[in-house]
Amino acid sequence: MGGHVLSPNEGQVIYVAVGTDLEKQKLNLLWVLKSFPGASIVLLHVHVPSKWIPLLGTKIFASMASTEVVRKQRKDEKEKMKELMLSYINFCEQRKAQVRALVTIRNVALDGLQQLIKKHQIKRLVLSSRSMAKQEALLSCCQIILVNNGRHISTCGASFSSSKADPNQDEAQDQYVSALSHVWDSDECLQFDTPPNEQGDEIVKEREGDAPVAHGESGSSMKDYMHPEALRQQLDSREEEVKELRRMLRRAEEDAKLALERMASLEQEMEGLREENSEAMRENLALKTQQHCAEFSPAELRRATNNWHTSHKIGGGGYGTVYRGVLRHTPVAIKTLNPESKQGPAEFRQEVLILSKMRHSNIVILYGVCSESSALIYEYLPRGNLDERLSCKNKMPPLSASDRLRIIGEQHSAVVFLHSHEPHAIVHSDLKPQNILLDANDVSRLGDFGTARLILRAGSSEEEVCRKTNPMGTMGYMDPMFLTDGMLTPQSDVYSFGVVVLRLLTGQPALGIRERVEEGMRNGGVRQLLDASAGQWPEQAEKLVQLASRCCSMERSSRPSLLAEEWRILDTLRAMAVNRLNSKKV
Repeated sequence: MGGHVLSPNEGQVIYVAVGTDLEKQKLNLLWVLKSFPGASIVLLHVHVPSKWIPLLGTKIFASMASTEVVRKQRKDEKEKMKELMLSYINFCEQRKAQVRALVTIRNVALDGLQQLIKKHQIKRLVLSSRSMAKQEALLSCCQIILVNNGRHISTCGASFSSSKADPNQDEAQDQYVSALSHVWDSDECLQFDTPPNEQGDEIVKEREGDAPVAHGESGSSMKDYMHPEALRQQLDSREEEVKELRRMLRRAEEDAKLALERMASLEQEMEGLREENSEAMRENLALKTQQHCAEFSPAELRRATNNWHTSHKIGGGGYGTVYRGVLRHTPVAIKTLNPESKQGPAEFRQEVLILSKMRHSNIVILYGVCSESSALIYEYLPRGNLDERLSCKNKMPPLSASDRLRIIGEQHSAVVFLHSHEPHAIVHSDLKPQNILLDANDVSRLGDFGTARLILRAGSSEEEVCRKTNPMGTMGYMDPMFLTDGMLTPQSDVYSFGVVVLRLLTGQPALGIRERVEEGMRNGGVRQLLDASAGQWPEQAEKLVQLASRCCSMERSSRPSLLAEEWRILDTLRAMAVNRLNSKKV
């Protein structure tokens, strides 16, 4: 039968099932084009989503990954699948063939083919898979032409006929050919029989033991429809998968045992190193800070705070407690480190090293340290933090629109200054209103650099400007990509800055603010998003909402640079706000 060539027919529609191996399928497509000259080709492809999701150098089940990670993986898979199908279409079109492709998304390829055959009433199908060509579920409903490596192997299954057995069949086929011709006249060569957003993200979460049920069919009718051989193959596949998972579990248990033993040994070593290096670290820190800022004694701090009296306490959190006081005739804020805090000596030292050699009008000033008491001494800013002002704590009046726009400009300047630092850029990694402090005139200062990191700047010998580290920051403000891959970049600060800007403009809480703002913009109500309690907003504020929303894009590459020309709008707004501030002082 290998040399048999079917008669060409200009009105025919030939369905060809294709897989992911383009090179292997090219010979089979050439056979189809030669055997059916003038026929219209419809490529069928069943996209099977991967059950495994790559994450941080390993793979996990899709059901164990976060919704955002799974959605990103499915998006990447679909893009690759679209590229593959367009390559198939290209190959056929270069040979003057009319072609289009239908794609469905299923967990099992056989189920997908059954769905396409039934929905489109396919009576003849070209296959290259020998095992698939033996499936009774396919043979019972259409003719299967098996072609492998460009050779016709066999033709079997339900007989293909356009004869008188069904007088409506020719009419239905003619109508479908007309419909296909209409599609080919347009640019839509690739179509999804299952819309990508309908099943693509959820389909792999079906229970392992469940056989997918075709639309409109009950479970019992589906079991009757599937041949025992197909069910047996599915069972064999599941058993093999279970065996592999058991092997992986055994390997994981062995690795975990070794890791626990190694961890116990390392913890003993680390405890000894902590004890040996604790004093050396304090001495080293004191030496470094003496070069850049003042060293205060514990006795001075006690006198400044009336022996740490509660009346001097002005704030606190997981890192420790903040007191106000007067040191050497200067009002100061003193932050003491809580021994139980996540911010240990390393973060303490990081903040000292960064702030002690940095001066910017909108970054808090570090006056000095007390190494013995693990305390940091800053300038005193009487208006508290920006979060308290936005929530009108202690019945303070709402910040005006001009003050908010000025603060946005000030913090934009501060973050650009950090990212432009030589020779390493400084990424704050915890931008939020609680870390933005206000002086008596509501001029803002960025503080809390305990989680800041130095990274290589663009143009260095390294290929990427980023730093691998454990995710840190505050939910609602933290870059979701940083949370996913642990790569800290200046774009992580851009995301957080965008959330801060949206909070200042809208007055809304951080969690979910990007989604609410984007929904408002889609509905054409940008001005309605602006916080009415701030008073009259200039027209430019609407453009700032859109710019801040882009800063909060999920993909780093979609976020605008803080040096982009679009931010020039802040210069105008800031100048207007500064003039108003100066007029208040007069």
